[in-house]
Amino acid sequence: MTELKKMSFEEARAIAEKKAIERVGIFLADQVGPVLDDYYIRGENFWIFFASENVKLPPESWELRQFPAYGVSDYNFIGYFRDFREQPEELTKALKGLPKRVEEYRVRKQKELDEAEASKHKN
Repeated sequence: MTELKKMSFEEARAIAEKKAIERVGIFLADQVGPVLDDYYIRGENFWIFFASENVKLPPESWELRQFPAYGVSDYNFIGYFRDFREQPEELTKALKGLPKRVEEYRVRKQKELDEAEASKHKN
């Protein structure tokens, strides 16, 4: 049985950076510096990376401004998050369900991997 490979911090950060550039790259032409902040949160089986203050978004980019953080589990990209660093109670609520979601994803993907491997051996 092949195990799903857990990502390293560097791999997870690279995924978050790629998603950030895909998402806000159009606004980065005149800006210098990293797209992600050095600060991140490491949770149980996930990381949350935050957009750098270097990324200046226009006021009309409501969704991009509301969800400037990027979640990456040990196995895949999770999604976009609000930046609740200044609101610890809200941050705790937002992160509460992530370990369960990550584990559900891991179980589902491991099952798919196992089925694909079994199918390969049948042929």
